[in-house]
Amino acid sequence: MWALGQVNFLFDRSTGLYAAPDDLADAFGLSKSMLGQKGKQVRDTLKMSWGTPEFLRAEMTDANPMIWFIEVNGLPFDARELPVEIQVEACRQGVIPYVPDLGRDGTAAAEAALRS
Repeated sequence: MWALGQVNFLFDRSTGLYAAPDDLADAFGLSKSMLGQKGKQVRDTLKMSWGTPEFLRAEMTDANPMIWFIEVNGLPFDARELPVEIQVEACRQGVIPYVPDLGRDGTAAAEAALRS
């Protein structure tokens, strides 16, 4: 929980979802330092960061510009500004979490239709 909280900015009051580190530590009956140490181990082992969308809340993924940068012919582009065909291919290759032009739900529906 601590590791997920850290990569999702749970301890930052300016985000919509907030919890005080002391409250989280109290909820688990552990010290902040113990949770911090174990959280770091989890983050390192799973390679968790604010740039890995599989560990981020949907709102954090959508708001994180770095997740959407892809390289096309050696140049960086924001995938959200590219043609849908390139978005689809980037999503298929796992470079971006979903096709921005289709949205999260539209991408899931399209993938399900392809599997059928």
